[in-house]
Amino acid sequence: LLWLVCMAQELSKNDQQLDQQLRVRLSDALSTWLLWSPAPVAKPHFVKKLCGITNASIQVSDGSNDWVIRFNQIAADPGIHRASEFTAMRLAADKGICPEPVYIQDDLLVTPFLPGDPPSFGQLELIGTTFAKIHQLVMRQDPNHEQFREPIRELDELELSSYLMTCFQSAGEPESLQRELQSVIEALPSERKVLCHNDMLFENLLYSSAQQRIHVLDWEYAKVSPPSFDIATFTSHYCLSDQQLARLLRGYGVSSDAAATHDLVDAASVRSFEPAASLVKTLWYLAKKTE
Repeated sequence: LLWLVCMAQELSKNDQQLDQQLRVRLSDALSTWLLWSPAPVAKPHFVKKLCGITNASIQVSDGSNDWVIRFNQIAADPGIHRASEFTAMRLAADKGICPEPVYIQDDLLVTPFLPGDPPSFGQLELIGTTFAKIHQLVMRQDPNHEQFREPIRELDELELSSYLMTCFQSAGEPESLQRELQSVIEALPSERKVLCHNDMLFENLLYSSAQQRIHVLDWEYAKVSPPSFDIATFTSHYCLSDQQLARLLRGYGVSSDAAATHDLVDAASVRSFEPAASLVKTLWYLAKKTE
């Protein structure tokens, strides 16, 4: 008992590294612990602040289990849709793709803490398999099927040309990118839409060596959108070579000699969405600089 008291006192000192506003938000969040499902065995305490670009995330523990409390930024970035995010997470959690949310409010999200490290380029096939699992969760072409009716109603749909325009405006409408924006919008391909993560970067992935699988975090941008665009957010960000893309697509279930069709993701379809994905990234970083 004395050991637990000393540990709690030390952890209380540690949370002084947080600014006053975040300490208040953490205190408010921890006051909800009895509403978490499943609930902790005792009120959790602060462990450490985790890395994050847009949202503040804090690891907490009850001594037996750990959780992550994510505090959402007050003004959401373009493309973020909370109801869509939470619905996508529940669908993905049912298939073991992401941790099951234990508590949700508009301004915070609580999930179990998962140990692990980001995957590497040596695991591109497994990353491709993970993309495929997400894209198979909800098919837009099945709106009348009973099991898909409710999830589709909750999921937001990405209209890519409008999204690009919104990102452009958030970045301050840079004249240097106006011509590129117009060119990218005019060249946007047409593709069937499925549930996508739309931010599948290494920092949002955790590899479990014990389970030989990848868990996907941070579903803020999850929407019903073109699957090739989802994959292009990854391939364009890391400048994947044709050989690396082929390995990823093998995991996705696409053979290297597959012919392109309207309903099939292949190397050509992914490459065709890369200019849009690259421009979104550029505009996102420009918008962050102007904040």
